[in-house]
Amino acid sequence: MVLWIISGELALSQRPLRDHPQFGGRSSLPPEARPLVVDWVERIKDIRIQSVICLLEPDQLDRYYIQGELNLHEHGLLGYYKAQGLHVRHFPMTAARRLIELPRWLPSSTGLGVNSQAKPIYLAVTKASPGWQKNPIDHHSGRSHCPR
Repeated sequence: MVLWIISGELALSQRPLRDHPQFGGRSSLPPEARPLVVDWVERIKDIRIQSVICLLEPDQLDRYYIQGELNLHEHGLLGYYKAQGLHVRHFPMTAARRLIELPRWLPSSTGLGVNSQAKPIYLAVTKASPGWQKNPIDHHSGRSHCPR
């Protein structure tokens, strides 16, 4: 479900149901997938995740969590996260951009380099760092403001 990058502080995960045998893939999640997404969020909270940084693009959030009439929340998955008490930040990135930016953000000990087969969608943190409210990507220049 999650890969702890920094034990108890920073974890990496894919979007809910990304690899589910019935609902995974690239199609919208139908209403019958709702209990599974709700359970996924509950499990995240059970392991004391308090904050979610979502890297999905807006059209992906719409496609997976709104178009299929999942009816989690009027503002989709991110609205549902907030309603469940999670702190949410949204830094949309293309898949190619994630492969470039994430290795810069993550400790080198993770082994998640540019050629990694991992497909991270979320970084979840259990503690807000001093820079939490700052946007790590300048969307105008595309440059990362995260320490390297």
